[in-house]
Amino acid sequence: MARILVIDDDESIREVISANLSSLGHDLDQADCVTHATRMMAGKQFDIVITDVFMPDKDGLEMVSE
Repeated sequence: MARILVIDDDESIREVISANLSSLGHDLDQADCVTHATRMMAGKQFDIVITDVFMPDKDGLEMVSE
């Protein structure tokens, strides 16, 4: 299955997305901000990144473009 990174500053949203995808057999990691996600992505490869667009430190679109 896929290794997926879920990025959202709202913990409940991260948990719901992660629980649903994990129940399908995917390997999930979570980050609460772009800064944390960027550090995680430096050390691991992800098949899919699911990100919120509006977050306090940077928006998801900025992260994707980097």
